[in-house]
Amino acid sequence: MKSRLVLKATLHYVDIVKKINPTFRHELVYIPKRTLTNPREPSKNNGYDNINDDYILRVKEIISSTKESYEILELMGQGTFGQVVQCRELSTNNLVAVKVIKRHRAFTAQGEKEINTLKMLNDHSRYKDKYLQLRDHFVFRGHICLVFELLSVSLHKILKQKPRLSILDIKLISVRILETLALLADLHIIHTDLKPDNILLKSPDDLHDVKLIDYGSACLETDRPTNYHIQTAFYRSPEVIIKAPYNCAVDMWSFGCFVAELYLEKPLFPSGNEIILLHMMAKTLQSLPPDHMLHKGEKSQKFFHIKGTQSDVTKLREIGAHDISATSLDERITGHPRSDDDTEEGISIIFYQKCLLDFLKKILVYDPDKRYTPRQALQHPFITTDPVIHSSSSISRTTEESSEIKTPSPPLHKPDAKPLKSILKKKSSKDLKVPLPQLDNTLDSTVALIYQQPRPTSGFINTYPFQSPQHPAMAYYTHYFSH
Repeated sequence: MKSRLVLKATLHYVDIVKKINPTFRHELVYIPKRTLTNPREPSKNNGYDNINDDYILRVKEIISSTKESYEILELMGQGTFGQVVQCRELSTNNLVAVKVIKRHRAFTAQGEKEINTLKMLNDHSRYKDKYLQLRDHFVFRGHICLVFELLSVSLHKILKQKPRLSILDIKLISVRILETLALLADLHIIHTDLKPDNILLKSPDDLHDVKLIDYGSACLETDRPTNYHIQTAFYRSPEVIIKAPYNCAVDMWSFGCFVAELYLEKPLFPSGNEIILLHMMAKTLQSLPPDHMLHKGEKSQKFFHIKGTQSDVTKLREIGAHDISATSLDERITGHPRSDDDTEEGISIIFYQKCLLDFLKKILVYDPDKRYTPRQALQHPFITTDPVIHSSSSISRTTEESSEIKTPSPPLHKPDAKPLKSILKKKSSKDLKVPLPQLDNTLDSTVALIYQQPRPTSGFINTYPFQSPQHPAMAYYTHYFSH
C-alpha cells in the first residue's frame, strides 16, 4: 500500500503541488542546467564543446558579450553550422534568437562572412524593420555568437499546416521577399539559399510580414565560392547545375520556384538529382538552355549533347526509368484547381492566373541575363495590380444602387505599405452593392474593369461606377498576355 502511495505521489507530483500552491508552474525551461545540445558529452575546448565542435548549451546558462548578457531558455534548432537558442536579454527582458557557431575554422570563417553581410544589409537599408536585424555579435568561449530579433515560424511549416494560400497572400509575401532581393542585388550580395525554410513570419498572426533569414552561405558577386555547393536542390538554378558563371540572378530563379510552390501547393522541381532536375525544367518550360549558356558551363557536356559538338541539335542526355511527370508551366498554373472562395473575395481567378503565369515566365528564364531582376518583378502587373472588390458573377450584372466603398488596398510596391491582413478576406463581396457596367463575363471584360479603376493614392479604392468602358492600360494588358 505504501509503495502505491509513493508511486502515485511521484507520478502526480505536479498536480499535487498545484493543489497546494495554485501559482506553481512546471515548465522545462525552469529546470536548471538542463542540457540542450546533443550529444551532450564534453570532448573538446576544455570540456565546453562536444565531439562535433558544438558548444554544450544548458538552460539558464548566461552567455555574454562586452555590452550585454543573455540567459538561455530553449533550443530552437541545430544544424551543420551550429545551434540557435532562444534567449532573454537581461538588460531589457526582450526575447532574442542567438546563433552559436561551431568552433571550427571553416564555420568560424563562415560566421564572420555572415556578420559582414548582415552589417552591410542593415547599414544600407532605410526600412530596417523589413529585413533581418543583427542586434549583436560576439565571441564566447571560442564560438562566434550572432544575436537576432526573435521571429516566428517558417513558411515551410505554414505550408504544411495550411497548404493553400490565396493569390493575395502569395502576392503580399512575394512583395516582401522581392524588396529584400532588390536590396541584396543593389549591394551585389547573393543569398544562395532562398527556400520556404529560410522565410520566417515576424509574428504568427500576420502571414504577410515575412523575413528572409540565414545569410551563412551568402557571398558577394565578386567573391563567389568556386565549388558551386550552393542552393537547395529544389530551388537550384540551371547555371549552378551546369557550373556556368553566376550572380544575383540565381536568387531570382529560387524565388520563381518558391512562388510557384506557394500556388501549386508542392515544389515545382522536386528532385535532388541534377539530370532529373534539368529534364523537369525542360518539360515544364518547354525549352532547353541556350547554346551560348551551355558553352560556358563546365558540366554542360555531362548533361547535354550540345549543337556543334556531338550533334546538330542540342538535346538533353537520356536518363533511365524515372517518372518525369511534370507538364508545361501553362498547364500547371492555369489547370490548378482553385476554390470559388477566391472569386467571392473579389479576385478574378482567370485574370490572376494569367498574371501569375506571365510573372513566372519572366523569372524562370534559363539565361540569367534575360531573367527578371527583383526591381523588374516589383513592377509586374501581378504585383502592382490592386484587388478589385467584385465577384466574377457580378461582371454582367448592374445594380441601381450606388455606394462608395473604401476597402484597404495597400500600394504593394511602396516600401511603407502595411500588408493587408488575411482576415479581411472573410467578407464576401455578395454583401457589397456595387454598380457595374454591363460587360460580357470574359477575361477581357474582367481586365477592363480592373484597369478602368484609377490607381489609388490614399490606400483606398475609389468610388464606383467606372467612368469609361475603355482604358489605355488595356494596351499594357495586351502586351503582357497576348503570347
